[in-house]
Amino acid sequence: MKKVVIIGGGVSGLFSAYYLNKLNYDVTIIDEYNFDYGCSHGNAGLVVPSHIIPLASPSIIPKAIKWMFNSKSPLSFYPRLNKDFISWCFNFLKHANNKHVNNSIIPLRDISFLSSSLYKEVSEESSNSFGLTNKGLLMLYKNEKTAEEEIELAKLSNKYEIETKILSKSEIQNLDPNCKYDVIGGVHYLSDSHFTPNNLISSLVENLKSKNINLVSNEVIRKIKFSSKHIRGVSSNKNTYEADSFLFASGVWTSELLKNMKINIPLMPGKGYSFNIDQKNNFPTYPSILVDERVAVTPMNGFLRIGGNMEIDTINHKVRTSRVESMIESFKKYYPELNIEMPIEENIWHGLRPCSPDGLPYIGNSKLYSNLFIATGHAMLGMSLGPATGKLISEIISDQKTSVNVEAYNPERYN
Repeated sequence: MKKVVIIGGGVSGLFSAYYLNKLNYDVTIIDEYNFDYGCSHGNAGLVVPSHIIPLASPSIIPKAIKWMFNSKSPLSFYPRLNKDFISWCFNFLKHANNKHVNNSIIPLRDISFLSSSLYKEVSEESSNSFGLTNKGLLMLYKNEKTAEEEIELAKLSNKYEIETKILSKSEIQNLDPNCKYDVIGGVHYLSDSHFTPNNLISSLVENLKSKNINLVSNEVIRKIKFSSKHIRGVSSNKNTYEADSFLFASGVWTSELLKNMKINIPLMPGKGYSFNIDQKNNFPTYPSILVDERVAVTPMNGFLRIGGNMEIDTINHKVRTSRVESMIESFKKYYPELNIEMPIEENIWHGLRPCSPDGLPYIGNSKLYSNLFIATGHAMLGMSLGPATGKLISEIISDQKTSVNVEAYNPERYN
């Protein structure tokens, strides 16, 4: 039985183990924490074939400039005299053009549809332990300019077989009559779905344990032993691990781990925040994104999760409470009858999303090292693309034909 060591116990690592196990691989997952920490847990829990436009796009540049020095803006860059940061920003600007957007639509659509179908399969296998719900996603807006942009995007989505409905305020209200909406309209993406991420991760971990997959927690990989074209093993602060194949799925830390091997994986952490409030009868029952404010609102198992923000910065765990205050203000604008309070800081989750400069994930094998595989760079789509990432990695490691074309996700495209 061939052995695979996975570095990183987030959703990509867990799903990779899940699908490799189905192919009869002996899998070990190593994580710095207890498999109950990281970007996966505070996620908005959305599966979004609707998201076919990468972060690096022409429309984001003027918004980023406008928001850069606003402490309550949904997107911010914190300039640093740091080689990696400057290089990442240069590549981001280089890809923020229409040609790149057009080239990214099909790769993002295909992997999202694959993930959506796999989520349904996993849901059936687990008796829907994580509450997968197929109600679509509402993109809500409050001003005419945003409405025009979203309607154009909806028309573009339809051309790529992503089903949408453009709704008036009254149609949205009829869709969810117990909740009061203050919007001028929205777009309903019918292919999207949502679930409770905490329950998914718990279910996956229990599933993997039941199949005797070795889950190693509280170990940090310190050293990679490699020859000219092959990884021989990895060492943590406690142990050394050898295997036939090694998958690096350690989020934003993947880049630093592979630097000594001359592999360039440009990544910057995009810090996001979320918090939960107890669900009530007059709360929304449909997941939504408040487009003007870039805030996600997701009904989950007994609570409502509000999440958002994208702080492009170096790795740090500073919680900027002004961001959360802004999210609450935004929520009240769209749901005027719902009074929510600022959570205490210890109840504010934050995570460092691994962002590639072109807005596409890194999924695939290394050309420099025959047994090295990489899965990271999903930014805000990590949870949404988890099953597809795991499935594709299992196919690549086992040398099968992949379910979708993976060329656009080449992990060494910046080498």
